[in-house]
Amino acid sequence: MMPGLRFALALLAPRRGALVAGALVALLSVALGLGVLLAAGAAIAGGAAAASLPLLRLFAPLRVAVRYAERLATHAALFRVLADIRVWLFARLAAAGPIALGRLRAGDLLNRMLSDIDALDALYLRVLVPVGLAMLGAGALLLFVLWLDPALAMVPLLLLLVVAVGLPLVLARRQARIGAEVGERLSALRVDAVDAAEGMREILGAGAEARMAARLAASTKALATAQGKAARQNALAGALAGGAVQAGLVAFLLLGAERIAAGALEPAMMALGLFAILALAELLAALPRAGLALGQAAGAGARLAAIAATPAPYPDPAREAAAPAPQGFALEIEGLLARYGADRPLVLDGLCLSIPEGARVAILGESGAGKSTLAALLMRMIPPAAGRIRLGGVDLAAMTGAALRARIAYVAQDSALFSATIRENLLIGSPEADEAALWRALDAAQLGDFVRGLPDGLETWCGEGGVRLSGGQARRVLLARALLRAAPILLLDEPTAGLDPDTARAFMAALNGAAAGRSVILITHRLTGAEALTMCVRIAGGRAEIVTPPSPPAAGGSPS
Repeated sequence: MMPGLRFALALLAPRRGALVAGALVALLSVALGLGVLLAAGAAIAGGAAAASLPLLRLFAPLRVAVRYAERLATHAALFRVLADIRVWLFARLAAAGPIALGRLRAGDLLNRMLSDIDALDALYLRVLVPVGLAMLGAGALLLFVLWLDPALAMVPLLLLLVVAVGLPLVLARRQARIGAEVGERLSALRVDAVDAAEGMREILGAGAEARMAARLAASTKALATAQGKAARQNALAGALAGGAVQAGLVAFLLLGAERIAAGALEPAMMALGLFAILALAELLAALPRAGLALGQAAGAGARLAAIAATPAPYPDPAREAAAPAPQGFALEIEGLLARYGADRPLVLDGLCLSIPEGARVAILGESGAGKSTLAALLMRMIPPAAGRIRLGGVDLAAMTGAALRARIAYVAQDSALFSATIRENLLIGSPEADEAALWRALDAAQLGDFVRGLPDGLETWCGEGGVRLSGGQARRVLLARALLRAAPILLLDEPTAGLDPDTARAFMAALNGAAAGRSVILITHRLTGAEALTMCVRIAGGRAEIVTPPSPPAAGGSPS
């Protein structure tokens, strides 16, 4: 079995009941189609008054109705499968975490989510169903021709070997290689297109429009070349199958004529056999293209299997091994070592820190000192190389991710807004929050007056990545989203990034009241002077040191 094909079949397995039901309806449709052709052959062979005419009048309209039902059944089952696979892929990407996810570019992820999953519809509609039905129908027709005349059965048997077995196998392997190339070229084009869209301001600022256009043109040309190979392969499959079927018909007619001349076959039986061969040709026509679809699905399955094989950096413990949810929310960090890869230097080297419940802590340090690494460790996005973190006395490694996220509300330095309304972006933090809670969170983030002044208020569209808001406004929506959470710990990475000094101090002053009773951990390069801190920690050399907070900046001046 081709690499990836077994995995692709496994993705279809959870909906096997619906898929089999659709295939059974398709089988009934094929049986009625064969009945129409054979009844027509019998009518011609026996004259207009033949007993087969009532059958023909019954089968023809019934087949139309069943054919329609078959399309509904097979496509409905398949659409459910594709929806399941997209949800599965999202869950796998979420389990892989942002560090592993960062190894894949946005355009490549888009290709997996769309093109590769869509390629799996061909595995069911153009491979499993037509091949299964063709084998069943071809076997029945072969037995029918064998009953008419054993000598004539040589022709359908050869057709089965060439068109149903040989061509699909050869074409599937070739198409797997071509399909992999098309997938790579399509992924490269999507990567370039996403990069161009996301970096449009930088491209325009550097006057690089022509260079980016040339890059997109080169990617488009490479994709067109690969798709041309696939199209030629598809045309070749159709030509070879059509040629084989026509050759079979000619051979059947010549052999049948010889058998009639020798008195070994009645002309009426010959007519029935001819219609049986025509029915067989209809069944076999889709099989070479099924080989092409098989190759494409195998390539898509291999790429999806690569994502499935990405290990979760910090998987949840088994249900029976998971610790009870902690009652408190004090943090204890002991001997923490962290690095991004076995061959990379240590970022944190024996870091120890205690953060009591309700503490207000600032984590300071130069860029690259390990501040954001500490945040990733606290959120279990990466595992420590050594050491442990306890929350309320419970080791983070023994907690489920859901239990941890219920206790720590996190705003990363690069957190994003979704292409939705302000209301919808806020409700991600707390889906049950009412209108009053949304406004309280916005007011605490110093954004309430701004949103009230917008024509659409909470229904204002943020745009992709918050592009319709300024950087500071987008940042404050993210902060409001964190404040909506009932988590007892707020972990904020560069919370005042994008805010002017006066607004930053006003926000911190508001945060001091809004976060009453919670622990607040601020990861920042510099302080505004308005933080009500109980502890200030500087990370240097991979270790933590308690320090005196810097002096607050003069009013209107820049924080330092």
